[in-house]
Amino acid sequence: MSAPELSSLDDQVALWRGHMERRGAVDGRDVDELEDHLRGHIEALTAAGLSEEEAFLVAVKRLGSQDAIAHEFAQENSRRLWKQLVLGGAPSRPADARAGGLAAVAFAVAGGLLARLTVAVDASEEFWLRNVSLIGFAALIAYLLWRRPPSRGVLAATLVCFAVVAAAANAIPLTTGSDALVVTALHVPILTWLVVLLAYTGDRWRTVDGRMDAVRFTGEWVIYMALLAIGGGVLTAVTLGVSSAAGVDAAHVVESWILPIAAAGAVVIAAWLVESKQSVIENMAPVLARVFTPLFALTFAALVVVVLVGGSPGALDRDTLLICDGVLIIAVGLILYSLTARPDGARAG
Repeated sequence: MSAPELSSLDDQVALWRGHMERRGAVDGRDVDELEDHLRGHIEALTAAGLSEEEAFLVAVKRLGSQDAIAHEFAQENSRRLWKQLVLGGAPSRPADARAGGLAAVAFAVAGGLLARLTVAVDASEEFWLRNVSLIGFAALIAYLLWRRPPSRGVLAATLVCFAVVAAAANAIPLTTGSDALVVTALHVPILTWLVVLLAYTGDRWRTVDGRMDAVRFTGEWVIYMALLAIGGGVLTAVTLGVSSAAGVDAAHVVESWILPIAAAGAVVIAAWLVESKQSVIENMAPVLARVFTPLFALTFAALVVVVLVGGSPGALDRDTLLICDGVLIIAVGLILYSLTARPDGARAG
């Protein structure tokens, strides 16, 4: 049956909405939010150069069937409780889950091999201070671009930004052991992570929901990386203990092979865990941020007192300033996650 001629984008959305309401699987409030989800897709596609009619057709195609709509909407909207019911209770498609897991492992292996190859080429301290985050996040960026293919413009912007950060990190002449090199090593990971978030949000980077999801993704990724690091540390200690008891010195193998490969691979695996297990751990980052924000505030206040009491500004120890810089970076992250933990209708604190 042929569709009636529609005069505007609102007419097309209204027709889609009526179809969704007649299907009856979601109530009126959820249809409202699904409509917002659809319009967000349309906005991103029109910004990429498509006409309204083309953007509508592509957006509806992306949403797919009604069950797929509910599943994708649950993944994108992390503020609804029923997300846990959709992702945690509904059975996922085994083939898709296996494909995503195998892809994550493949990208993790590629990232680990890249790290190991780089160690073999140049293991100097200066090189790694400049490039450790670039090497570690390269496979993660590739994985996110594969998992959520963006428009050509966002893809090009992601690659260009990564290249610019890499060029800036390596083009600036720095002396080994200098404070400037330490500052570079402290801030290049932040710039590289911004590129990671651009790859994560894709065409949704202009929307508030897309950017807030990127903030939440960062918190969950850090948590999973910490858990993986703890488990990896225990496993490494056991490996060294067993090899030592057997009369084999495995320290060189662990340092040169296992650590770089495992660390680079864990970067991708942590991202995959965030994507596949969001319903279990979603609110951990904001809650932890609310616990630790006042503690870090007190710590930073104490550091300020130490700096002021310690002597004149011209005589300040550079190490102290670097510590303050690091605490400020942590404080910014904690403030962001405290904001994500605040209910939408609550007053700002």
